[in-house]
Amino acid sequence: VSVTVAAPEQGIPFRLPVGEYQMRLRGTDGKIVADSERKIVAFGPRRDGIAYKVIAASKWTLPDASTGPNDTIFVSGEKALYVQPTEEREYDAFYAAALLNPQQRAAQDRRGIWSWLPAGSFSGSALSVTANGAATQTIRKATYYVKQTPGAALGYTILPYDASAGEGVSTFEAFELQPQSGVTTISTSGKAGSSREIRVVNPGMGGALLGLAFAPLIGGLSWLLYRRRRTR
Repeated sequence: VSVTVAAPEQGIPFRLPVGEYQMRLRGTDGKIVADSERKIVAFGPRRDGIAYKVIAASKWTLPDASTGPNDTIFVSGEKALYVQPTEEREYDAFYAAALLNPQQRAAQDRRGIWSWLPAGSFSGSALSVTANGAATQTIRKATYYVKQTPGAALGYTILPYDASAGEGVSTFEAFELQPQSGVTTISTSGKAGSSREIRVVNPGMGGALLGLAFAPLIGGLSWLLYRRRRTR
């Protein structure tokens, strides 16, 4: 492993409240250094929230992410979901892009847009779950690991971790929940913006819905053909 360490340099540390400031350098003679004026914009988050990484038991390598408080998480045919909350904060996208990626000019043109950015791990150990308006249940965080299926099956199983799994296995911490038909709401205690809805969808209804969508078109074409035949 190659590690590069920069040499220490002298600087002037300071803290500023949110706002706009003008900075100038003053020389040893007490005069302002020419062309040293710079504008400083100190910005902060508009609000805090919780983001969720949702790992479906059948799609370990393709997790979903939910960052917006108004997001709805859709799942289909899953026996278990493994939910990982993380802290997040919402910043003005213009200032955030200027700070994190100053070379990306297109991102900096997004004035008036707010973006959720990661703000660290979630320290809580409980997740509140409410299914279809029933009493709220609390589930606890646990450790799991992925067990590869031997042979040519090329599959895996997610299991609660124990010492018998051996060393070197891939482990992760998450809240496990079983999706139920209808609407399931998850949230973390005392954290605004942490509520999400989980809805179970039935992909088998896709064909029927597609047929209903084309029904007006088919009906219109049928009526047009009927009129043409009558006018001949």
